[in-house]
Amino acid sequence: MLKIIDYILTKIISIIIIIILLLGSYCLYDSLIIYSSSLPHTTKKLKESILIEQDNIELEELKSINGNIEGWITINNTNIDYPYVKSSNTFEYLNKDIYGNYSLSGSIFLDPNSNINNNYIIMYGHNMKNGSMFGNINKYTNKEYYNNHLEGTLITKDKIYKIKIFALIKVNSSNEIIYDSNSSIKDILNYISTNHIYYNKKEPINKILAMSTCTSGTNKRLVLLSSLEE
Repeated sequence: MLKIIDYILTKIISIIIIIILLLGSYCLYDSLIIYSSSLPHTTKKLKESILIEQDNIELEELKSINGNIEGWITINNTNIDYPYVKSSNTFEYLNKDIYGNYSLSGSIFLDPNSNINNNYIIMYGHNMKNGSMFGNINKYTNKEYYNNHLEGTLITKDKIYKIKIFALIKVNSSNEIIYDSNSSIKDILNYISTNHIYYNKKEPINKILAMSTCTSGTNKRLVLLSSLEE
């Protein structure tokens, strides 16, 4: 009798171990799929499939994937090379990719109150450890990296802008100037002049893009600021 009980217990334990291993393998696979969707090589393939010419894409093809896609942002020689979206819900794309699937890395997205035609535009992206999304903004705290990665392109429905980065700042997530889409260029520049990590002042600036990501500290954010020039 004891041998039978022993045999049954051994079988039950073996089955439990197998289930745990299978669940662990699935979770690992699922995590790899979630992370891989945000990696640069993945979006590079997407960009190549819709590229008309250098720095110009077929936006309608992107919108056929997701009607919330507004355009494409690229910072030269970094991993920041993604379509960006806009939703009336601030939190919709925090953990959702452009295809509508769950994703830890989320998407690059505009502040709901930002209009691409306004003089001040706020854009968000996660600070991913694998360097995807806005993960490379962390590298801008290195002065040499900052100085060597100051240009890019913002493609919108109507125009293509040249991105010229001119400042890096660290702020609280509740900052009333940086996180207000209605802030004036003058107020933003006045704030940056006394609250910056790096600031290569340039005049004139008529249109600003703020690229925001989280950093150390629950309420702290790193923000790259750039002028947008036609």
